Amino acid sequence: MLTVESPMGRDDVDARFAQHGHRLTGALLNAGEEVPIEGTVEGERIRFAMNLDVRGQLLRLDYDGSFDGDNMSGTVQFGSLGTGKFTATRKQADAAQ
Repeated sequence: MLTVESPMGRDDVDARFAQHGHRLTGALLNAGEEVPIEGTVEGERIRFAMNLDVRGQLLRLDYDGSFDGDNMSGTVQFGSLGTGKFTATRKQADAAQ
């Protein structure tokens, strides 16, 4: 789960990440739509970006943060609209019964 604190309030979205060396890919599920992300991982630093359609206008969101085990946090730039913060926690797979 990825939680974003923006100038417009708080939003919780499902996120899926895959790391291939330093390259990061994945998607965020926003309003029922998968929005692709691309970025990089270097050491404990993570950076990724996405383009979000907001009422017919593309808004680029740039995330910059760090991770430690199952948690990550950092800042997000909402194009020219301002900045916010994000946190995320890895969803644990259900244990087999």
